[in-house]
Amino acid sequence: MVMTDFDQMVAEARDELFACVEKRRFSATEIDLVHRSYALAEEAHRPQRRKSGEPYILHPIAVAMIVANEIGLGANPVCAALLHDVGKTVATRQEGSEWTSPGHASKGALMAREMLWTEFGMCGAEELMRMREAVVALVKYHSFPPYALEKENSFSAS
Repeated sequence: MVMTDFDQMVAEARDELFACVEKRRFSATEIDLVHRSYALAEEAHRPQRRKSGEPYILHPIAVAMIVANEIGLGANPVCAALLHDVGKTVATRQEGSEWTSPGHASKGALMAREMLWTEFGMCGAEELMRMREAVVALVKYHSFPPYALEKENSFSAS
């Protein structure tokens, strides 16, 4: 199989992410979770391309790198970063001359929950369910501005 420039870009970005995760000293279970989340995200985004022609998967990889390397968060947020746009594959449509993805975060959260439940077996044990739901919440609310998630919104009228 001949590797294209885009395939090479994806392979290099993936390898950089995996090296970063290993450097962060995640547990073997956490590393496996990141690798499996990557595989699911790559499969979901395989047909997608950006306007530039670049594979869409480069965006979730870049977000995961920021989460792991620059912000220094753990495995669950890295997995959520990889899965955060999986709903775009089913929600994207053309409206006039524009492409839009209404409800992609909610659809992505449902897809992530199902993937983590069925593909990863993240059910049964309370800790596994807690990890799964943490990833699902991050996927669902990834496009909300932080102030919109606060219980007491400072913008509300008193």
